[in-house]
Amino acid sequence: MNRWLQAEKHCGTLGGVKEMHPSVTISGAAQLPEEPVLVIPNRVDNTVLRVLEESLGGMGKIAWLVEDTLRPSAELMAQVSRKGSQGIMFSLARGSHEALEEQVNAKLESGRHVVFLPGRQEQPGACITDVPIRILQLLLEGYKKRVLPVYAGMYRGEGEPALLTSEFPYERAVVDFLPTFIPGDEPAERLVAAWALEASNCVGTVPLLSEETLAAGLLRSLTDHPRSVIIDGVNEQSMSYRRLLTLAAPLARRLRKNTIARRMGIILPPGHLSIIANVACMLAGISPVNIDYNYSESTFRGVAEQAELTRFITGSNFMQKQPDFPWPPSRDILYIEELLTASGTSFQLIKEYLVGRLGRRRLASWMDIPISTVHDEALMAFSLPEEGAGVRGVLLSHHAVMVGYRLAASRLGTQVGGRVLSSLPFYYRVGLTLGLVYPLLHGQDIITYPEPYAAKRICDLARKYSPTMLTLEPRQVPGILEAVQPGDFAEKVHILVAGHIPTAVAQQAYHDHKIVLCECYMPPECAMPVACSMPPLPAREGASPHVIPSGAPGTVGMVMPGLAVRVTNHLRPDVPLGTGEAGLVWVKGEPLFSGFVQEGMPAPDTPTNRWVCTGDIGCIREDGLLAVGGSRERFSYVEGELISHARVEEILAGVLSIPRMISEPRIAVVGIPTPDGRGEQVVLLSTLHKVVGPHDVITLRYAIVNERIPSQYAPQRIVALRAIPTLAGGGVDYALCRRLALSAPGYRRPS
Repeated sequence: MNRWLQAEKHCGTLGGVKEMHPSVTISGAAQLPEEPVLVIPNRVDNTVLRVLEESLGGMGKIAWLVEDTLRPSAELMAQVSRKGSQGIMFSLARGSHEALEEQVNAKLESGRHVVFLPGRQEQPGACITDVPIRILQLLLEGYKKRVLPVYAGMYRGEGEPALLTSEFPYERAVVDFLPTFIPGDEPAERLVAAWALEASNCVGTVPLLSEETLAAGLLRSLTDHPRSVIIDGVNEQSMSYRRLLTLAAPLARRLRKNTIARRMGIILPPGHLSIIANVACMLAGISPVNIDYNYSESTFRGVAEQAELTRFITGSNFMQKQPDFPWPPSRDILYIEELLTASGTSFQLIKEYLVGRLGRRRLASWMDIPISTVHDEALMAFSLPEEGAGVRGVLLSHHAVMVGYRLAASRLGTQVGGRVLSSLPFYYRVGLTLGLVYPLLHGQDIITYPEPYAAKRICDLARKYSPTMLTLEPRQVPGILEAVQPGDFAEKVHILVAGHIPTAVAQQAYHDHKIVLCECYMPPECAMPVACSMPPLPAREGASPHVIPSGAPGTVGMVMPGLAVRVTNHLRPDVPLGTGEAGLVWVKGEPLFSGFVQEGMPAPDTPTNRWVCTGDIGCIREDGLLAVGGSRERFSYVEGELISHARVEEILAGVLSIPRMISEPRIAVVGIPTPDGRGEQVVLLSTLHKVVGPHDVITLRYAIVNERIPSQYAPQRIVALRAIPTLAGGGVDYALCRRLALSAPGYRRPS
């Protein structure tokens, strides 16, 4: 016990604000077990410590458990080392599990709850727990008695962008005593999953969560950050938030008075005019629907019909540059230049606003901002063709967008005053939400550029303006790595790629340029990212060897705070899978969409508290990071194993010596049914094979096996093509590739 009492001399830091007394909500304490149990909270600070002592019967009923490399702060250690306290100090690295279990059982038999008391490490923002999963695995290995999980959530107030936090200061805490369980298979993973599920359940019940609409949030941010700017990367002209508001507010007022449509189509590239149009629609309570200007006529007509669009905003100059686009009739087109001229800037309004005499409420009243409920529609976006069958409209409510923003701010932690560089068009959800809505609500500078594949210009803008976050999609990465020069990206820039990055490419980026590419997982069903890798944390001397990872190549990082993820069998969705097993990814949380709007279908009802299947295949790794391989359509079930088509393409690119930096794809991999209809087979579509001989498949199989890769990854058929079909945006048209594989000579469809 002497070591326990003196441990405070060797503790790390946790930090605390003694003067602050946050309000606390406690649940589940009435169902606490009568017999002593091992209690494991996800984190402990002064507030949580007081709740644990009071709920568990006081200091005389508790024995504290501390791991040597994860010690709490000196302040906490002083509190739990008071006279009469008992505790166990142990080392998972040096001690034995048997000795630890004996000590824990002795305390339990003496009538005391054993409470694990973790310290706090450096970690990504708002992690679900302060305890690395490896320590939980070591702690619970072989333990056979009941464990009581405790979830402690800390929430910041209205003035803070971040909602969830893991340290002081915060205004409200939630401490939930969860149902006990007996450790079996993967107890540490079950524990973390229970904490994450409780966190997602709690977010919607936090009183500090504002019932603010997107229009109100934008008006608040534009008036609070008048000096933040939007820089057009074409001519480098800047427009302040103040100027944006003075242009968008009168336009919003005019749209409210003269438009009865609940949605407005916007056909413009990223830049000042498209931002003014989007913000004006949002302020007017009209859902902006950004249209891909590469659509074919049939796709555009289908999109307009799905969204029930009757009016479209575009620019006269842009219209002249896109003569091949199937433009709607001129009677349905509103030109942004004419709208701004006709709306004017209401000189008296601007004068009073600029001198500070017009408050936010009077400005909102003058603009006639509609009174909406938080579950009304705020945004509508369309999924990309490669994300599923056809193009589907995604409905996002005010609640989903605003909660998603505050949860994303909890993890991303980009400071107000930072800069976001995005060249993604606003018809990309990541371009709209992370490239426009997020920085607008956050009061950050925005740098736009309308050509996503102009890599040299994007690198020039990054070098000149030093953004804190850069949003990309995977097809931009090869060009960026080819054009980048030393100093183009500041060390702390968060390069966020919305999609899968081959591990070899990520490793090459770091080896050649010291660039960390951070994958982001953003399925159509969520308003903001479900998971996001973060730049690596700086090493701290004396830190625990077991860390909470910020990300790793081949993963999309940690699940965002306030969201829960589970993985189930792809054939039986009711069967959950364990760590490392690939299956269907399900998501639960407040930022989920309202639903898809498909042709002939009514808009869905207000979303309920539910699990949503993303249709993607992924797995939760042993370190707690989420890895996502893509849509179920991009996997085949071969010889009892799920085979990723993207992984097969990576393997074949190496075997066939295909350069990484190529402008046009040389191969594509799809899956089709076997002739007997009982399984699936992997098919390679190739421009490298002019004629497919009888031994080509066998040769390819041997080449793959020689690389010590399982033979299941070898294609069962090869189809020679002159060119791989691509979509307008440059990606492979896998739907057409699959049809070509099904119609290729020699293939017999299942009867």
